Amino acid sequence: MADGASGKPQSPATSSKEWHPPWALPLSDKSLYYSDDLLSEEALSNNLKVLSDSGSRVPRSPRIRELLERTRKLIALGRSLGMELAADNLEYWLSCAGGIRTMSKKYFEQDDDIIAQLKNNHRKMIVQGAERRLKSKPEQLFPSSARYMLGGQKIVSPAPNDLLAKGETTLYYEDTNEDYKAKELTVALGGFTVYSEVELRASPLPPEEGGGWRVTIVSWKSKIYDRYNWDPGKYTVIPPFGVIHDDEMLEIEAAGFGKQYMLLSEEWDVTDESLLEPFVVH
Repeated sequence: MADGASGKPQSPATSSKEWHPPWALPLSDKSLYYSDDLLSEEALSNNLKVLSDSGSRVPRSPRIRELLERTRKLIALGRSLGMELAADNLEYWLSCAGGIRTMSKKYFEQDDDIIAQLKNNHRKMIVQGAERRLKSKPEQLFPSSARYMLGGQKIVSPAPNDLLAKGETTLYYEDTNEDYKAKELTVALGGFTVYSEVELRASPLPPEEGGGWRVTIVSWKSKIYDRYNWDPGKYTVIPPFGVIHDDEMLEIEAAGFGKQYMLLSEEWDVTDESLLEPFVVH
């Protein structure tokens, strides 16, 4: 979405948009990250939660049984390393529950990379969107066409230029960044999309102050979302567990022991002062 859409959001029944997270971890000496006792049978057993559905069914294929056992050990390993989000997401996929899984905002609202993304990308587009509206005409529609956001969960339809006509509006923006430093987010999600919903208020400035408008950010709310799925031909290196091939996970899905789903975080209020500073449009 290129220009900070505004308008009344609607909710369609389904979404056709999918994101494909390219998981990746550096291959390195396992001693830099883990100790051998984390892979002991006792450690894995203690950190493996009870799985629903797929955990109580036994596949006929020895190949699928082997892949399921490796996947359950991977879940236990993630939990033993404190990567609860990654473990919970993979376990949910294995449960075949599908639908939407809601993640706690605690993983995202204070993450430095996400805050930087909001500063460098989202605020810039919100300011540009406000400038376009204030320098346009009241009857012009924004956005020019409907925008599908939040993975299709929300549609922002064209609407009159309320920022110029009424002095207030809400702008929407989202983008994807796969370059996150936090190992937890990289393993749990790979790349994901950050969504912002920003309420603005514009007040005319007197001629002695140069004219134009002073724009105040009344509120800023964000979420992240992603499609939890696998890509043919891709793989992930997870020391000391080994290589996890997406094709193997797709085998599990084809056998009915895993299911894609949508990940959606809780909404959080953006509170960083540098993001909420008012700005002037001349």
